[in-house]
Amino acid sequence: MDVEKFKQPHVLLRATEWFCAMVCFSIAADSQSDLSSTSETSFIIFVGVMAWLFDTVFIVYYMKADVFPEQLAHHMPKIEFFLSAFWTLMWLVSSAVLTSKYHNCSSSSICHRLKAAMAFGFISMFLWGFSVFISHRRGGMQGTDTATK
Repeated sequence: MDVEKFKQPHVLLRATEWFCAMVCFSIAADSQSDLSSTSETSFIIFVGVMAWLFDTVFIVYYMKADVFPEQLAHHMPKIEFFLSAFWTLMWLVSSAVLTSKYHNCSSSSICHRLKAAMAFGFISMFLWGFSVFISHRRGGMQGTDTATK
C-alpha cells in the first residue's frame, strides 16, 4: 500500500469523516442502550453507520483505483459529488432531529453522551460538506464534454 496516497487532502478528509462517523454512531448506540429505543437515536446511528461504510468504500477506491474498471473511474467523481451532497443533508437532518429532542435534557451521563453524538454529527456534516467542495474541485460536476476540452 502506498503511504503517499494518505497524504492527499481528499483521502485525509475521508479518513477524518470515517473516524467522526464511527465515534458518532458508537456514542449514539451506547446511549440508545440506556434509553428506550427512540427513532431520533436510531436515525443518527443509521446515518453514521452508512457514512462510515461510504467512507470505507471511498478510501479503498482511493488506495486501489487502478484495479477498478475504467467506466467506474470515469463516473466516480460524479458519484462522489452527489453522494457527498446528499449525505451532508442527512447529517444535518439527523443531528438537528437529535438536538431538537435532547437539547434540554438533564445533566445525566446519557445526556452528555447524546450531546457528544450531536456535536460529532454536526462536525461530520461540515466534513461531508467540505467533501462536496473537494469533489467538485476534482471534477464532480464536469460533464464528459467539458472534461475532454
